[in-house]
Amino acid sequence: MQNPLLNFNMKIQYILLIIFCILLNCKSPANGIELKKLTKNSPSINKVKNDSLKAKFATDIIIFINAYNDGDLELFCNMIYPKLFELQSKEEMIKLMERVQNNGMNIKSEFQDIEKISNLVFYKNEVFCRIYYHIVISVKLSGELLKNKDKFKLDVERIYGKDNFVYEDKTSSFFIEAKKSMFAISSKGSGVWKYLEYNEEDEKTTSGLIPLDILEEIGK
Repeated sequence: MQNPLLNFNMKIQYILLIIFCILLNCKSPANGIELKKLTKNSPSINKVKNDSLKAKFATDIIIFINAYNDGDLELFCNMIYPKLFELQSKEEMIKLMERVQNNGMNIKSEFQDIEKISNLVFYKNEVFCRIYYHIVISVKLSGELLKNKDKFKLDVERIYGKDNFVYEDKTSSFFIEAKKSMFAISSKGSGVWKYLEYNEEDEKTTSGLIPLDILEEIGK
């Protein structure tokens, strides 16, 4: 029987927003793209725009997280950057998330705050922004996963650090404090943002969806 913990890394990253990177290889886009940063205005105007964007992103992230928490996976997937579905279809992703929920891993997340956002960067007909945020994740185990909680604990410690989680025997739950980042992408002039989680352990996937020059530009 296959150990359900073998796919832990992929499972836990689905709930981290943004956007849940799929651990697949893909080709990076061609180099030599042209970047155009937004023209800087006065500091006061920039601050207003920054605060407005942070408020918009915070609202979207809360909707995004609650959609997963409430099992509205259709809404959840509709907020993901569509290019991710070139690697795995939306239908397959929904089935995978349903299996996660049915295999003894009940995951709930709570948005805390946005630490900061990057400058906006134009590329072709899209605008990119990187969001740095905090989130608390609770993972309640049952069945086979609960029997292997020690292995699960090692995985959590490796990914998040031993000081960033606790395990509660009474509820068979892990509580994880995570500092994460994601990309917000919008078509120029649309005002609608889609989201993609940044996964440091699988930069090939991220760089296949977000051009490397943009990663360097808004990752500073």
